[in-house]
Amino acid sequence: MEIKLLELFDSVTDFTIEKDIVRPEYDRNFRIGSNREVFGWGEESNYASLCCIAYCSEIPTTMKELEDDTSIISPHKSDIAIAYTIWNNSDTVKGAGRSLILALQEYFSFDRNIMRLVTLSPLTEMAKKFHLSNGAKLLQTNSESYNFEYKISN
Repeated sequence: MEIKLLELFDSVTDFTIEKDIVRPEYDRNFRIGSNREVFGWGEESNYASLCCIAYCSEIPTTMKELEDDTSIISPHKSDIAIAYTIWNNSDTVKGAGRSLILALQEYFSFDRNIMRLVTLSPLTEMAKKFHLSNGAKLLQTNSESYNFEYKISN
């Protein structure tokens, strides 16, 4: 069996959200709207996992705060990458979500505009275990979410 290195694709626009169990209510236009983009891990057009990122100036504790921060074009720098949903898009590639979040951690380490990689995760044990097992640190527990931070070095 050939082992193939899967790639990180940024600015993905050809994706489906049907397997996103975290935030299925947000449509494609929201995910690729102002100050937001989707990253894919896998083969182009056949992504094993996907992650939606919003670029914010402050760490949101709710999706409403994320929406407000990213929908306003402001004069201040949006230097925090917020991973607000990540999901495995493949039934056969195990660990694709882990591979993607670790690839994003490395990717943003080389992006001089981004100072922090933080999540806006649901208050579930699954989200907590996922991020802690991948090396993130719990920043805060909010009324509707967790914020975990992945160390990036710029």
